[in-house]
Amino acid sequence: CYFSEYHFMRFFKKYVGMSCLDYIKNLRLEKAAELLEQGASSTLDISLSVGFRNLSYFHREFKKKYGVTPKKFPSS
Repeated sequence: CYFSEYHFMRFFKKYVGMSCLDYIKNLRLEKAAELLEQGASSTLDISLSVGFRNLSYFHREFKKKYGVTPKKFPSS
């Protein structure tokens, strides 16, 4: 799109309403919630599969978004 990284980030935030990094994190958390509801894998496998390399960061961000830890999520 011929933007520098700086200009792309500003453009994205202006038109989407959140930073590109926050948008990607939100998509990852939503996919993780979907996988947790299906009960297919462990929390570690799910966090890695959606792009979180740090399990404690995944837990912290998941709880911030959904109000519960990933282990308690499907039952809430």
